Amino acid sequence: MASHTVLIGFGDTGRITADVLSRERSTPRLVVVDLAPARLLPAVERGATAVVGDGADLDTLRLANVGDAARVIVAVADDMVAVRIVAAVRSVNNATTIITLLRESRWRDMAESLGADQVVVVEHIVGRLLGLSVRRPAQTTDVRQAPPEALDLAVTERAVRDPEVGRAPSDCGPLVLAVVRGSTRVWLDDPSVESLRPSDRLLVLHASTRDD
Repeated sequence: MASHTVLIGFGDTGRITADVLSRERSTPRLVVVDLAPARLLPAVERGATAVVGDGADLDTLRLANVGDAARVIVAVADDMVAVRIVAAVRSVNNATTIITLLRESRWRDMAESLGADQVVVVEHIVGRLLGLSVRRPAQTTDVRQAPPEALDLAVTERAVRDPEVGRAPSDCGPLVLAVVRGSTRVWLDDPSVESLRPSDRLLVLHASTRDD
């Protein structure tokens, strides 16, 4: 199973990542690791190899054959857990490329010092998208209706609609990024928000057409 990719975490972010990988022209073999067996069923349906276990556990990493992996993608909801996984992966494979998702930038230096090659910080991405939404607040469109070169991305906040109350955030469309509950922002793949409340608000990704 040399030169395969290991994806650790198969929540909403992990599933989107797997979809993107499946569209690559030269798709490496994919091994998905997650603690929840039920979450791994869609991965198996996509043709991936599934390993149930903790991504920070060395035995789990060996079952996923991380020692021979070309790249390891860490897509878990908790930054502290992500950093622990990075350290464990690097201890097993000193040559693999480690890509990790972090919610907050304060963990970036630690992740890099422990062996992460590429770090994607969600708050940086959302900050830029929010800035774009302020610059062009009235110009929103569907991503599918305009060519990529004519689009800026934006994030808007909206109330939960009546038919969405009681549903999972991921059921409200592929462009929902997070739930705002009171003063707390909860990312989509965080299991602490299983169903939406009438008082919740949603952060939603849109595309804005450029006027230049």
